Amino acid sequence: MRVILAGLTVSRNACLVGIVPKFAELSIWRPRFSRLVCGNEVERIVLLTNELLADVQPRAEFLATTQTAKLQPTGARPWNVLVIDEWVELDAAGDLKQRAHTITLLRRYLSLGRGVGCTAP
Repeated sequence: MRVILAGLTVSRNACLVGIVPKFAELSIWRPRFSRLVCGNEVERIVLLTNELLADVQPRAEFLATTQTAKLQPTGARPWNVLVIDEWVELDAAGDLKQRAHTITLLRRYLSLGRGVGCTAP
């Protein structure tokens, strides 16, 4: 993961977003992240994930207007790269209903975002 992050941090065409339940793991790259949720605060994780999902539809509409199948990253439309350190820790945050909601949002982001430049390594 560190090798992938090292490469992404120098790319001008990647917007890094992170969820770090343990606080420390991504700290050396913290200045490069546009958004970073530290800790297991369910509300902040859900808010971040909803923001990421909101960016998927306009990207899909852009692809439809350009009649292309894959979004190439640019400075105006960089790849959104969600980095989650310790996915398992997300399953420990909040009550059962909150955990299920969080996991559902993250899965939607991963499945819908892949073709439009929204991904997670």
